[in-house]
Amino acid sequence: IPNRSINLLKRKDSKLRLYGFIEEGGTLDDDFVECMNTHSMDLFFCDLLKKDDSESCYELESFNVDENTRNIMSRMLGGKEGLSILLYGKPGSGKTEFAKSLAKKSGLTPYIFKNESELLNGKNGSVLPRLNCLLSMTSKDRVYIIDEADSILRTCDYSFLGMLSPSQNKGTVNKMLEENRNKIIWIVNFTSQMDEST
Repeated sequence: IPNRSINLLKRKDSKLRLYGFIEEGGTLDDDFVECMNTHSMDLFFCDLLKKDDSESCYELESFNVDENTRNIMSRMLGGKEGLSILLYGKPGSGKTEFAKSLAKKSGLTPYIFKNESELLNGKNGSVLPRLNCLLSMTSKDRVYIIDEADSILRTCDYSFLGMLSPSQNKGTVNKMLEENRNKIIWIVNFTSQMDEST
């Protein structure tokens, strides 16, 4: 194909970049090459997700969440549309266990998205492109629980003068949320660095 077409495919706003198929230097991601060779996207996401196979979970009623709110969340998760639920609060307050119980009560299988620091293991980069790719594909009978999503949903940064301004990822994050086709429970400890639009 012509060089002009290749350059268009490698632009920063192309899906090849937004989904992490092409790395910063313009080369194909090794995992993506393997996915093309095996005709399966499983390898691209295998490090990101862990299926929660635990048989038991806490009773939904045991959490300090209003019954009406629990019922609304459960009904929403039972629907056919993709949706995002945001749980936020102090660390150790039971948000993750509540999310798992909510998913199972709704008849869905919870898949835990490993947190960014665990996935990167000290390396520079972001898991946002692969998460963006994952959420662009419809998955049935499952809910993604994105735990410790503070860094992923951080769409505001502090400037030199201490004022908040939009981050470089704001557009990507907001578009990912708008185009999501899945059921997701986002878990954060703080919302202070989330832009109002997010």
